[in-house]
Amino acid sequence: MDFFESDGYIVFDENAITTTKYLYEAYRRWGEDNLVKIRSESSFSKEVRQRADKLGITYMKNASIEGKSTQGYKGIYAKHIMIMLLMPWEYK
Repeated sequence: MDFFESDGYIVFDENAITTTKYLYEAYRRWGEDNLVKIRSESSFSKEVRQRADKLGITYMKNASIEGKSTQGYKGIYAKHIMIMLLMPWEYK
């Protein structure tokens, strides 16, 4: 899956945390931008969990993100979410 080697969609950082939803959104954007057939969310999530160790990320069943308990990953974040948080005017 070239998504994890791409620029502009995700950043690996040992202190980062992202939800499975945000990571899938980044993957979906990458697929649309690169004309790649997009896998279902469940198929994508299954592969990410299987490759987590190799990618240097940790699956978290009960991550606390934005004050809510959700499933996510430690060690990665989706760039579009960081841009949305830092520059909300870009998303109006």
